[in-house]
This record gives sequence, C-alpha cells and structure tokens, in this order.
Amino acid sequence: MDQVRRKVWNGALNIQIEIDKSLIIAKPEDKSLLINVRIPMDSYMSLYTDTILNRIKHFLRRDIVEVITYVWYEANDHVLLWNLPVGTLYDIIKGCEKDYLGTEDERDSYIKVWKIKMRYGADLPANHIPIINGLKQIQAYWMHQWKQASFLLNGSSKRVMSLHMNDTQLFWDSVINRSLELFEGIRSKIIDKVPRNIPIIIHEIEQPDRLYSSKDSNPDKADTVMTNTIGNLLAEYYDANSICDIKVLCQGIVVPHDLSLSLLYSVMSSFDGFLHIVIILRTD
Repeated sequence: MDQVRRKVWNGALNIQIEIDKSLIIAKPEDKSLLINVRIPMDSYMSLYTDTILNRIKHFLRRDIVEVITYVWYEANDHVLLWNLPVGTLYDIIKGCEKDYLGTEDERDSYIKVWKIKMRYGADLPANHIPIINGLKQIQAYWMHQWKQASFLLNGSSKRVMSLHMNDTQLFWDSVINRSLELFEGIRSKIIDKVPRNIPIIIHEIEQPDRLYSSKDSNPDKADTVMTNTIGNLLAEYYDANSICDIKVLCQGIVVPHDLSLSLLYSVMSSFDGFLHIVIILRTD
C-alpha cells in the first residue's frame, strides 16, 4: 500500500506549453514559443506558473508581476482550473480519447506529452479564480479544502484547525518540496484509522463537480464495516442500464466498479484531502 502511495505522490506529467503570443515579443516567422516542463500530477498547475514565466522572462513584453494575475491554462478549448490537481485535469480532458490509456506495450514504447496553452488577457474566463495573492492565496485555498475534507472524515474540522502553526506550515512545505514522508506524518494527525466518511469529488467533462460523502464504517462500532464501492456511488447518479458503459478514472488509472471506496481513498486520495474520481461515459 505504501508503494502505491509513493507512486501516486511521485507521478508526473510531461507537459508542453504554448505561450500566448500577446505575452511575448514577436518571434521570427511568427513561430510559437513552446516550453517543456514536468509537473507532479498531485499538485496544482498554479504552483508552477511563476517558474514557467521566469523561464521565458527575456521574451515577455511586460514584467512577470504585471502579467501573472492575468494568465490561465487551456487544453482542447477547456479552461484548466488551477484549483484542481493536475492529474485530475488530465483525466478529465484526455479520458474521453479512445487511445488515452493504450495497451501496456504502447505505454512502454513512447513518452506521452500533454500539449496545453498558456493564455493571457484582462478578460479572464468566468470559471477561472484570479490569483491575486500568489502562493498565499493558493495555500489558503488548499487549507480550506483540508478543513472540508476533515469535516467529512471526522465530523468536524477541529483536527486541521488545531494543528500547531509550525505543523501547518510544514504540511504546506511538504507539498511545495515534494516530501512524502513529511506530508504523511502530518496527514496522519488529521485522518482517523476508521474515518466517519470518505470525502470524494466526482468530475465529469462539461458538468459541475459533485461532492460525495461515502460512509464506509460506523465509528461507534469499531467491528462494524460497511463496504461501499465505486458501483454504489455510480448507482446514485446514473441509470442502472448505463453504468456498465461508464469508465472511472482515478490518478490516471481505470478503477473497477467493485473496488472499495475506503481502500481507494487510502492509496489514491489527493494532496488536498479528497479522492478525485473522473467519470467517462463511453460511446464506443
């Protein structure tokens, strides 16, 4: 189980970013400026915007501080929301493609590169939250997510709210510095061995996200365990006849419908305290 957690934490995407031409000084032959980066799947894209802009600062028309609030990312004409994990965004956008996962031989024979665009403009997309206060704003949002997750896991947000100030900062530092040991050490102070509920966010392309709370145990009776599965979750939202045509992705992996949600949470929950699952309605 620890090996799976480590693979989830260390998972990363090769991303090629096409920079908005209005951001940069004109290049010869009007060529696009492309930046290649490798970004952890279990993180926010917004954490790397400053680094990306610094790599192209000699091409920028304005100083970084003047433009960073007005940039966002897109892929396949969809806005990539900065407040969702990178891997979840990838699953939402790419999961609909028939060759998204491919065969095992195909996955081993080439390196996948996700091509996205960095957009720039004063008229920000309606569903994009402007980042006004940089990393402080991102950290505040992330901690808010943990408070919500803690409320569902434990019945209150007290464990997050009562973290020592130093632990709170170390928790965030573990995300920035990609320290799994530090992250898990503080995470263990928040999550009970037998949580009251499993905090889940369900994603589906061009549909609003759904917050789902799965009760897998009775905290008043330690020997009582109720197995709630992916299939149970799907049955609450989809017609029984269509469930067999639904593909469920989590951390880039297709998960079977009979898998326990509590087991899935224990190994594949995200760095924001939630289990993010992506629903793909198969049309083939």
